[in-house]
Amino acid sequence: MIKIYSERLILRDHTNDDLTSHFELLSDHEVMFYLPAIHCTTLDDARKHLNLCISYLYQNPRKYFFLRIEDRFTGKHIGEAGFTVLEKTGAAGYFINKQFWGNGYASEALGSLIHFAFMNLSLAEMTCGCVKETPLQKT
Repeated sequence: MIKIYSERLILRDHTNDDLTSHFELLSDHEVMFYLPAIHCTTLDDARKHLNLCISYLYQNPRKYFFLRIEDRFTGKHIGEAGFTVLEKTGAAGYFINKQFWGNGYASEALGSLIHFAFMNLSLAEMTCGCVKETPLQKT
């Protein structure tokens, strides 16, 4: 089980206990604006996504690292960050609960995640991108 510590955060593998806050994040239109493929409208959809994230813990070699971001001191679920291993390159991404936007949590989480990937998985490169437009409409 992965647990990465930064100054204010813990990035860790998911557990079944994460379902409620996981659903809260994945069902928020603003939070998921650029990730419509994993936007969830039901608790059952969020459970399926969470179970998929948990299943990746058992891959060997592990290719997908989708981690919960939580406040190091309160345990509050701040968001998600992760990456996919593509040969010797990683493709990273994140989403943050909107009540935590603008506080540098994404930068801190991604910095810790990239450090972990380079030091523990011998990745040579990490890429990120942003979707220009999305089919997900605000309601």
